[in-house]
Amino acid sequence: MLNKEVWNFIYKYKVLFLITNLIVSIAAFGYLVRADVTQELLKDPKIKDVFDARVAQAKNIIASDTSINRVPVSIDPVGGHPISKVVTRSDIISTSSANLQSGTQGTFNVPGLGKVSGTIKDIAGEKVLVTQDGTANILPSSGVEVVSTVGPNPFGAAPEIPIIGGNVGFFFGHLIQGLFYGALVAGGIQLIGSLIGLDKNLVDSLSLAAFSGIAGGKAVYGLISEFAPSSSMWAQPGWLGYTNAGWASFAIGAGVAFAVFVATYKDESKKIVTFSCLSWEAQIKGEDCEKCNGDPFKPCSEYRCRSLGQACQLLNKGTGNEACAWVNPRDVESPVIDANRNFISLDHSYKDVQIRPPGLGMKVIYDKSSDGCIKAFTPLQFGVVTNEPTQCKIDNAHTDKFDDMAFFFGGSNIFKYNHTQVLSLPSPSAVNSENPQVPDDGIHTLYARCRDANGNFNVDEFAIRICVDKSPDTTAPLIVGTSIRDGSPV
Repeated sequence: MLNKEVWNFIYKYKVLFLITNLIVSIAAFGYLVRADVTQELLKDPKIKDVFDARVAQAKNIIASDTSINRVPVSIDPVGGHPISKVVTRSDIISTSSANLQSGTQGTFNVPGLGKVSGTIKDIAGEKVLVTQDGTANILPSSGVEVVSTVGPNPFGAAPEIPIIGGNVGFFFGHLIQGLFYGALVAGGIQLIGSLIGLDKNLVDSLSLAAFSGIAGGKAVYGLISEFAPSSSMWAQPGWLGYTNAGWASFAIGAGVAFAVFVATYKDESKKIVTFSCLSWEAQIKGEDCEKCNGDPFKPCSEYRCRSLGQACQLLNKGTGNEACAWVNPRDVESPVIDANRNFISLDHSYKDVQIRPPGLGMKVIYDKSSDGCIKAFTPLQFGVVTNEPTQCKIDNAHTDKFDDMAFFFGGSNIFKYNHTQVLSLPSPSAVNSENPQVPDDGIHTLYARCRDANGNFNVDEFAIRICVDKSPDTTAPLIVGTSIRDGSPV
């Protein structure tokens, strides 16, 4: 089954696909009509009797008979190897004269050889031939021999239409093939590109370039095939001759593909950058703590020591021998995270609290609901506590590490023990919010991580699960404040 990317490509370029489908349909209809109409007519006994009578009259050289519509022609191409073929009246493409006779030049579509240009050479026997203007021409012939001036079409027979069969000549045959194969290749690029994760703009441009290049190259090859036998340049096997027609078509198709790719591909991307005015915090760990002790004329202070790293502490305070040191540099344990039971919305509570480590989270429920789901469009307050000063972050998506998370817990980057968060359901003002947004229905999970002064954080996320009531919002608005605080009741 085609994936969404392929269907998007087909919809985007639906005009090209409609044109391709129309050309194929018309060609198929024309081929079927041309192949079947004569046989269908001859199934009628009356028409067949008339047809047989006309043929008999033609053999008896009745000059006024103009109904014969099929002409056997023998082809004797140049090259030392005569080839006898029988063609129909419809295979006479054009002649230099309305009368078919010895010396008449013409162009013939010979099955198995393609288009052949030549002249009628000899006449033998007796036959009534119908010329292109519809008039009868009595020729003592059971056919006409044609000797080609350039030999048979070096490109062979006209190509068949994919799937449905039949042919509509060299140019349209190759064009339809090009459109068909180009669409297949473009669809394959869309499918493979989406599976291996290529950029969508790159995949779309490659698909359109491949489609255009294949269709263009095949169209050029069709033109050469159509006109090569009658062209003094392409008819010869030189560097501009039919022997290099494939390379010429390939070069033109590649040029078309390159031009389309250059014109359509744009390497661009969009990123949302959110700027937050947070408190300045010293770097984590304490590799630079000792820098505070290097100047004997400028003793280290608490402020200078703390500014060099989160794990830096001033020792020997007030003794005149103050020193800044990295306390506990071998600390590799991540913080312990628990529910902040002193901070929770009214009528709400924590459930299934599992302190990490080794636990992995907790639930926040609404006490007055049978299923514990909180009301939609209701602000929710909750928090966590840690066993040491930490920074905590929260996100509604899985991440690999602390720095990948989007939001600081409560919008604060301060190292502290208690971290509180206020959430609200989506609203028009939620764009660029500094807090994660919870959808207004179903069960959802928020993920929290905390990092201590030495940079240790919990790789396994602390999950906070919230259920939001799916029922319609029937609660009237609650006024909780005014823009001008004047002490009046709300």
